[in-house]
Amino acid sequence: MLPAAEEAIDPLVPAGYDLIWSAFTFLPLLLALIFWVVALVQIAGRRDQLPGASAVLWVILVTAIPLAGTIAWFVAGPRSPKVAPPVA
Repeated sequence: MLPAAEEAIDPLVPAGYDLIWSAFTFLPLLLALIFWVVALVQIAGRRDQLPGASAVLWVILVTAIPLAGTIAWFVAGPRSPKVAPPVA
């Protein structure tokens, strides 16, 4: 028979350090997924600024190499033109 202290441990409830470790591994993956989806949405939304072949290549790059492709899109992708505010 097990001592009383070992009977109280529930293996299905993770310990505090397991929760912290899970947060440190899950949150970066969730952020990477969000940035990946945002990059794909931006590529799809900028078809007027990207020629057809460029858009396809960007989608292939971001999809084939998710982390590096997403970073490349945010660093080297086309920028939206800055519009000067109207002068009153």
